[in-house]
Amino acid sequence: MDKKISEKETQEKKPLDARKITSVAAFAALAFVVTFVMRIQLFPVPPLTYDPKDVVIVIAGFIFGPMYCIVISIVVSLAEMPISGTGWYGLIMNVVSTCALALPATLIFRRKRNMAEVIVALAAGIVAVMAVMLPWNYIINPLYFGWPREVIVPYLLPVILPFNFFKASFNAVLIFLLYTPIKHSLIKARMIKVKNPQEEDMASKYIIELTFAALFILATLILCFFAVRGIV
Repeated sequence: MDKKISEKETQEKKPLDARKITSVAAFAALAFVVTFVMRIQLFPVPPLTYDPKDVVIVIAGFIFGPMYCIVISIVVSLAEMPISGTGWYGLIMNVVSTCALALPATLIFRRKRNMAEVIVALAAGIVAVMAVMLPWNYIINPLYFGWPREVIVPYLLPVILPFNFFKASFNAVLIFLLYTPIKHSLIKARMIKVKNPQEEDMASKYIIELTFAALFILATLILCFFAVRGIV
């Protein structure tokens, strides 16, 4: 009897694993595409660019686990190298930046899946990005551009810190808004399986209010970007 059950579980697991691999590959491909389609240069010196690949990677981490954030980040950054022209320095900064947001967020979220945990997880990710990217910009930028370290120091607090706050916050709001519909779409397509529907349910009585709050924050960040660029 136990043998039959074991064989049945194995048979059910194989197609699920195939679907999981397909889903992860799709997330990696999407992250690569949005890196170039939606890339915006926010500040020319030092060159600071925004793209929403972290949104895709963190959502993948929420669904599949923190390790997949690392895997997808490395794969996308390797694929980006020949096109971006930033070489290994760009790869290092891309992986560090993505993992700084993704790992704290996904590790916290995996402990207890509910709306409060999502907010705490994303807030932790924002703080981690701001804390981690300051020293990494100080280390890597002079090596890549051939600058003395004294040149990058004046940009750390007034430019790089606000940039990373804006980038991480903007991505966090998009993650909050997109995670649930993307996950439900994958569930309907039978690409992923929900282990505990009650634990995974994101539809709390405050979801509408929180969604409006997220949209308000998103609009505020967009207006701030336009103001910095002199558009408004």
